[in-house]
Amino acid sequence: MLAAPATAAERQTLPGTSWSIVPPDGFELKLEPVAMFFHPSGAMLLVIDTPLKPLDITKMAKPGTISGQGKNAMRIDELRETTVDGRRTILLRGHATVRDLDVYSVYIEGETTMDTIIASVPTGAAVENADLEKAALSAIETPKTIEERIAILKGSGCDQNAFPAKINYKIDRF
Repeated sequence: MLAAPATAAERQTLPGTSWSIVPPDGFELKLEPVAMFFHPSGAMLLVIDTPLKPLDITKMAKPGTISGQGKNAMRIDELRETTVDGRRTILLRGHATVRDLDVYSVYIEGETTMDTIIASVPTGAAVENADLEKAALSAIETPKTIEERIAILKGSGCDQNAFPAKINYKIDRF
């Protein structure tokens, strides 16, 4: 099942999350195999809710260092703090050297959850870092109970077989 293509002016929420963004031009929300925003160039943008915890930039990899190992090794190019809608935010930009992808991660302390936005862009793709940052900085949290999030997810058409077993268990319980 495919969602309607997003335009620059349309705010969208990935099913099952409490966060919405205005995706960059050309990105389309697709629900299979899992809900993500995809670009025809192969770039993708994922929005994830995680339990709320304080952000600590001092514990994150510093620019000029390599984080991760093997195919997940990433050179950190930028790490900075900002705010989104008055909420503490950390932006990290780097390059996955083995996979030859630019990676953009944004972490936002929300009211009830932590928002993590991850974008990966193949080298040479027609997607600008400034557009990814603009989309990330458009994030807004709309707090929802876990029951509300699961109900939305179940009705979204997402492939529930693609979820980890622990999430499937929660979905089946409600």
